[in-house]
Order: sequence, then structure tokens, then C-alpha cells
Amino acid sequence: ELALLEARALAAVGDAAAARERLRRLERAENPASLRREARFLRVRLDHAAGELDDAAARELLEPDAVAWTGRDDAAAFWRFLAARRAATGAGRDAFAAWRRAGLDGLNGRQETVLDALIAGEAPFSDALADAVVVLERHLDAVPPGLERAERLARLATRVAAESDALHVADRLYRRALAEPVPHAVTVELRAALAELRLDRQLPRAALEALAPLDAAAGERVDALRARARAHLDGRPPPGDAVTPAAETAAEPAAATSVEATLDAVDEALAETRELLEREAGEAGGARDEGGGS
Repeated sequence: ELALLEARALAAVGDAAAARERLRRLERAENPASLRREARFLRVRLDHAAGELDDAAARELLEPDAVAWTGRDDAAAFWRFLAARRAATGAGRDAFAAWRRAGLDGLNGRQETVLDALIAGEAPFSDALADAVVVLERHLDAVPPGLERAERLARLATRVAAESDALHVADRLYRRALAEPVPHAVTVELRAALAELRLDRQLPRAALEALAPLDAAAGERVDALRARARAHLDGRPPPGDAVTPAAETAAEPAAATSVEATLDAVDEALAETRELLEREAGEAGGARDEGGGS
């Protein structure tokens, strides 16, 4: 323990090389496991700061000790350091779990940066869409309420709808955004986006429900979405998708030609089949005659 204190003192006065050497000896010596873990943590921090360990290597060395640090009163520094290494290596969900273990329930600057990178799918979280949903929903109370929270929910909902088949998750995120106190114009945009999503899911009644709280002056986009939903319910083509008479006239000859060609092909196939069957029947009859003669 005195050697560990000496290493801390050396690091504090700037003699990192001497501190790291003492910490390595402590890791290798026959010391209690808890002391060796503390020495390893301090040494990894110093090696990382000196550029001798990258984020992935530092994380690999410390992850096996995470269980042993759980519940310790002096573990906040360990969890903060491990959280930053996890975030830097793309493990956003695990990073937020570590920040929570460090006692950081609210969003600080680093956490906010990681959350926004998760929502946007920026490196190193390009393939972590599911993690983004889990992190935002689990830590939503840490995001300032109102417009800031609604915008993050809407951005993630738009990305989920565009990049996955989990449209029910996007629906949930939009509905959660609508629960925030936001300006009327933002409410109109959120409800229109939710209605479009539900129309894509072939849910016209639900789309109309999303638009129901909006008045008649909500704008052309809302009017168009209502028209699409009603046309879907009535079994009519959506507005703007109707076939013009000229197009119908032009399509008729092609359709007739297609039908005639199909019928001709069927007749030809039947004729070939009939000829083949007759030939096989004739060959079988000849074989029987030869057998009877012998």
C-alpha cells in the first residue's frame, strides 16, 4: 500500500515513468488482488495518457476487473475512465452503463456528445442503431425536456424508419416526442411524420388518428396526408396516382397483345404435349404387339 501511495505521488508530481515502473512491479508481486487491480488501473491510465495504449487496448486490460470494482466506494474514477474507453471503441450502451455506475445520471458534455453520435450513426457507432434506441429511451430523463428532447427523439425515429424494418419502434419514438411541450409548428411536423410512417405501414385509420388533433389550417402537407389515408380506406388510388384516360388507352393494346401471346403459347404447349403423349402411346402399343408375337 505504501508503494501504491508512492506511485500516486510520483504521478502527481509529473514523474510518470517512475510511477508506471512501480505500478508494474506491484501488479507482478504477490500482493492482495484488490491492490493489484488498483495498480493496474493506475498504470493503464498512465500508459494511455502517454500514448502507449490505445482505447481498445486499455479497455481490454480493464474489462476483466469491472466486476470486482462494482459496488466499491472509490470506483467512480475507474468507471468514468472505462466508460470513455467503451465509448471510444463503439460500445455506446456499455459506456452509458459505466457512467451510471460512476454516479453520473445527468448528461455531461462527453455523454451528450456520445448520445448525439449514437442518434446520428456517426463513427464509431455506425452500426449501433439498436444501441441508440436503448440508450436514448433508458436515459431520456437526463435529456432536457421540451424541444431538445423532442428533437432527439424525432431524429432517431426518422433514422429507425429509414434504416430498419422496426417501424413500430419509430412510431413509439414519434409518440414520445409528441408528449413533450413544443411549439405548434413542431407538433404539426411530428404528427405529419407519424402519419406518413403509419401510411407506410398500411394503417390509414391510425394515420388519421395522428392528424386528428390538427385543425384545417395545418397546411398542405397535412391535407395531402388526410386525402391519402381516406383514399386508402375507400379503396381508391391515392391522389396523384390515378391513371389518365390517355394512359389507359395506350395500355390497352399492350395488354391485349400480352394476353394473345400468352394464349398462343398455351395452345402451342398443349399441342406439343398431345403429340408427345400420342407418340408414347404408339410406342407402348408396338412393344406389346412384339411381346405377344414372341
